[in-house]
Amino acid sequence: PEVTILWRGPKGRITGFLKQHGEPDYTVLVAGFTLVFDAKRCSTRDFRLANIKPHQAKALTAALRQRAFACLFIQTPAGRYVVPWSAVEGKFNRWLSKVYKRGTNATVLSADELVELCVVRMKRRAPPDYLPTLLAHLRSLTEVP
Repeated sequence: PEVTILWRGPKGRITGFLKQHGEPDYTVLVAGFTLVFDAKRCSTRDFRLANIKPHQAKALTAALRQRAFACLFIQTPAGRYVVPWSAVEGKFNRWLSKVYKRGTNATVLSADELVELCVVRMKRRAPPDYLPTLLAHLRSLTEVP
């Protein structure tokens, strides 16, 4: 999709937006694995499901069906989390279709849920070098006992 550039910064940084719906932020092919993920940032400890757009969810689900490891890379004030899309998809779909009880935590992934669901967790100030840990996790899933 076409990109509108708002600002060009130092070291090649660009701030802009897609004019149309785009694919997930990252598609990585490494060591025989396909990783497809969307990066999300929020200013609170809980992650609102509204931060995930329906077209992004659809693309992550399609990647999952093609046997890719689809996930969300979520950054909060408490840390960074790699959360498999398969662990979030059901809750997101219930939220999207408004099939939940008011007053429940159905519209967010709480800080505790993020810790419970994530496959890689990094402290807030840690360098974002999650790929080796994520690859080790993926290899453990594919090993035959």
